[in-house]
Amino acid sequence: MKKSLKSLISASIFLAMTGPAAAVNIGGIDLPSGPFLATGEVFTNAPAPGGTLRGYGRINTINSQFVADLCSGCEMTFVFDSYNFAAAVPPTSTFTGGRVQVFLGFGADRDFSTINAGGSAGDVAEASNGTPFLTLKGHALDASGTTFVSTGTPPNVSGNGLLDVDVGQPGIANSYFNGNGFPAFGGNADMNIGSIFSGFSSAYPGDCATDGAGCLHGALFLEIRPVPEPGVYALMVAGLGLVAFAARRRRV
Repeated sequence: MKKSLKSLISASIFLAMTGPAAAVNIGGIDLPSGPFLATGEVFTNAPAPGGTLRGYGRINTINSQFVADLCSGCEMTFVFDSYNFAAAVPPTSTFTGGRVQVFLGFGADRDFSTINAGGSAGDVAEASNGTPFLTLKGHALDASGTTFVSTGTPPNVSGNGLLDVDVGQPGIANSYFNGNGFPAFGGNADMNIGSIFSGFSSAYPGDCATDGAGCLHGALFLEIRPVPEPGVYALMVAGLGLVAFAARRRRV
């Protein structure tokens, strides 16, 4: 009996942690219900100390599946700004603040392109239309309030930081991603963000002279740990209930 009970407890906890991640439809896009990795392309400026890091881009894949395969006739784009250049100790630069907005576009709002007549400003307009999907803000990495760190000298730059869902701002998926899945300074964060650049943007090379948002072109990585679905919670509760039951039997 004890062996069977232990096996049942182990199975319940295992299922709670590794059970199949059913897709969750949010605004027309099917997303996995567990942790996932989103990747895409990103354009950004190359601010000087005292300036502000800002840019835009498109999310191309989620867990190695193309976004276009997760929703019919859609695109997922983003813009970011308000990252304040705080300090530079070459080859490292630190930033504070930060806001990232993600949009889900269908129909006429599925229009993101580059090298358009509007320059990088036109790209920003295309990246910021559609339904507000998610709004994020920088999460402090240390006591000085650093939220993003970049290493290298343009055009060879990489960066990483943490993000929290900004629950008071628009975003149909805000509650879903408010999972606090990353242990961090001052409390858990919701997402990890990274980027890597290896060349100046061929689309808008003049943006580097004017601090434009299309100066550098690179790759973006978002590691996300969403809130578990109710079914996963149920399995976890069942597993914990069996643990409590076993503990009571030992005391009797």
